[in-house]
Amino acid sequence: MDGESGVAAMASASPGGGVPVHLTGVVHLYRQREMDIVALRGVDLDVDAGEMVALLGPSGMGKSTVMRLMAGLIRASAGVVRVGDHDLGRLSSAGRRALRASEISYIVQGTDPNLLPFATAIQNVWFAQQGARGRGRTPHYEPEELLDILGLREIRDARVSELPRGLQQQVALAAGVAPSPRLILADEPTSGLSQEASTGVLALLQQITREFG
Repeated sequence: MDGESGVAAMASASPGGGVPVHLTGVVHLYRQREMDIVALRGVDLDVDAGEMVALLGPSGMGKSTVMRLMAGLIRASAGVVRVGDHDLGRLSSAGRRALRASEISYIVQGTDPNLLPFATAIQNVWFAQQGARGRGRTPHYEPEELLDILGLREIRDARVSELPRGLQQQVALAAGVAPSPRLILADEPTSGLSQEASTGVLALLQQITREFG
């Protein structure tokens, strides 16, 4: 990750309530050029349902690896990663994908991977809900209603590519909330933003936590 003081943020969300997250004795190794590179060693972390937590540290300390483990994108080499009632190490790949489509939103670093740049803000929110709908989960809010709640009504019909970077990141957060997940993971949500834009993004994360529990 870029920067010497990167931030990875976690917030639980949805009117149905957030979920606790527990990492116990987590170790993760990356295989590189026939060598095992230790990314994490003996990590313990407890996050209560409804709690907002920031992971702070310099580049290379393993923040993104922790986020990817909690999102079920990779399996821990050892230890336990639990999100709510789910032990992610015991879930199949299909089970972890289903969890990401319904209960976990993972917002990766940068806006490009998270958004359709030539679609509007409201179209991006609508599109983000379709994975959950396809698995029989009905989001708690319609796109227009959600943007109203988050204070983004004025940009609902603006193309994402025409918005300032800070507002693009706020739309990415709205899209992350759109499926009514129970856990939101945001990797470096303020990366490359000005201080003013960063403040707006973090304020929106705090609002999401207050509004949706």
